[in-house]
Amino acid sequence: MLRGFKRLASASAVRFFAVLLAVTSLLQACAADPVPEASEKEYSRVMIMVSAGYNNLSSYLRDDLDELLASSERGYLPPHGSNRALVLVTHLAKPASSTLQMYGTPTDICVIRASRDFRGQVLRDTLKTFSGNLMLTDADTFRTVLEYVASEFPSDSYGMVYSSHATGWLPCGYYAKSDVAIGWSEAPGDRENSPLGVDLSEWSDGIPVKAIGEETRIESGSRVSNDMDIIDFAASIPMKLDYLIFDACLMGGIEVAYQLRNVTRFVGFSQAEVGAEGFCYDTMAGRLLCEQKVAGPLAVCRDYFESCASQSSSVYRSATVSYVDCSCLDALADVCAGLFEKYRQKLKEVNWRQVQGFFRYEKRYFFDLRDMLDKCGADAAELAELDRALDGCILYRAATDMILGSFRIDAFCGLSMYLPSAGNVELDYYYKTLDWNKVTGLVL
Repeated sequence: MLRGFKRLASASAVRFFAVLLAVTSLLQACAADPVPEASEKEYSRVMIMVSAGYNNLSSYLRDDLDELLASSERGYLPPHGSNRALVLVTHLAKPASSTLQMYGTPTDICVIRASRDFRGQVLRDTLKTFSGNLMLTDADTFRTVLEYVASEFPSDSYGMVYSSHATGWLPCGYYAKSDVAIGWSEAPGDRENSPLGVDLSEWSDGIPVKAIGEETRIESGSRVSNDMDIIDFAASIPMKLDYLIFDACLMGGIEVAYQLRNVTRFVGFSQAEVGAEGFCYDTMAGRLLCEQKVAGPLAVCRDYFESCASQSSSVYRSATVSYVDCSCLDALADVCAGLFEKYRQKLKEVNWRQVQGFFRYEKRYFFDLRDMLDKCGADAAELAELDRALDGCILYRAATDMILGSFRIDAFCGLSMYLPSAGNVELDYYYKTLDWNKVTGLVL
């Protein structure tokens, strides 16, 4: 059975067992609640779950939220009135029979506090809605929503899980400039009738993934995309985060991590594409609200990898993930700056097909940072110095041997990067605006 599709127990059980179950669940829930932390602010920890799903991922993100809030032995929700808060920021498309109906019908952005009452029942309190055909992938709107969250939940400790499409460090709209388009369904079918539990008509190769960063709207009968680049995304976050986990494709690059170094202490992300089913939401709230602040987000990344690695299907046995301490990235930047200077010409000339990539459809914008320098001729001493810098900032990294049944992973350092020999003038021009390039001079 696919993760996220859980069969509910029958409601017709006799009253005795219903009462016994309710009492047992309540005792288990109370035992799971951590001792409240001391804090100068009203809330000791705030987990912000962002679901930017006004796109063809909407049904998957809705399932993720249901899984996050489902009552189970593995699940956790803060008690109502607790000083730990789970805040949902959602923008989901309404189910419809056609693309025009689905994306031509504006929906509200909602801010919801999720908790449980003393009986263990899930509570979803909608605190505010933002209307007017707004998009969460608009930087100004995103900042306004997060400023509201910060005002309602003052805390010394915020963390965020961001779930949507994504395209790493690329400029807005660039990933969609493809000679091979990923499929789009005008009339999504019934997921339950698919042998894999998903509607494969939405995807050109039958593999649903989180890719092509966008939210979608219909204007004058045409589909229009709206997205943010990493510069605007970083600037739109008004609070300092303890962690930022991307349940989204292709975000696992050094460019992303370095751009976010002043926004979050830790970042968890994937170098390759992420399957539409995404991360493990049934354990996520407990990891992030109850466990140690460093170990909890790392465990979320590990849960995701282990779940993918255990799949029987070669297609779904697919994952790359790393967990990075952004406060240690300057040491890596110093090492890379020297290597980029020494191997500048080779970085422009190396055959990109011989370097480990993390992409399909010839979208050659994401390569293994270490492997490209190895292929450019860095010697053993230089690679050892690079390894020390990588080990100093990457706390966890893991990859399956194949990605989506499409390509092998033979080298994996835990960070991807742009390779000049695989790029072009347009990308070089944009790349110069990124903080990573400003400190390392990869592209001059």
